[in-house]
Amino acid sequence: MTLEEFSTNYAPTIQAVAALLALGSLLQVWCQIRKANAWNCTAAAFGLLDVDRFDALEKAVIDECDKIGIKFPKELTAGEAKLIRENHDAYHTMKPFIYFHERLCVAVTAGYADENVVYDTYGTLIRGYYKVLKAYIAAARAEDVPEAYQDFEEVTTRFEQRSLKRQKQTA
Repeated sequence: MTLEEFSTNYAPTIQAVAALLALGSLLQVWCQIRKANAWNCTAAAFGLLDVDRFDALEKAVIDECDKIGIKFPKELTAGEAKLIRENHDAYHTMKPFIYFHERLCVAVTAGYADENVVYDTYGTLIRGYYKVLKAYIAAARAEDVPEAYQDFEEVTTRFEQRSLKRQKQTA
């Protein structure tokens, strides 16, 4: 067999096989990158879902609200929200608690945390605490910034719609 025969008979087949192997390798790398991105989104969501920190913040808010005669966590009235905002200690205890929820919702809105993971782990709490804090949010918007806690509200609305949709499907 001469070099000319090899290059016309076998080389194209070898090149085609090599090209298919390279294409398969690229496909495998692409799949690995997608899996890694999905895992990173899940890990980011769980990094934001610091249960110990949430428990500590919630306990601090409950204790501080008890000191000023508010039973928390029940839906706050406009008067109770104003009282919390006027009391230095209560305000500075509530602030990190509501920021915890807002930060989590910002991560969902920005696509940093996987919405499905957050919905399945914290969806009920987010929806419930939005209802509890609705008067506080309204007071904050009236006093400070009209767009305060928009991500919290937006994600709560989406989660509420998902919850209603699931309830209809199971009924």
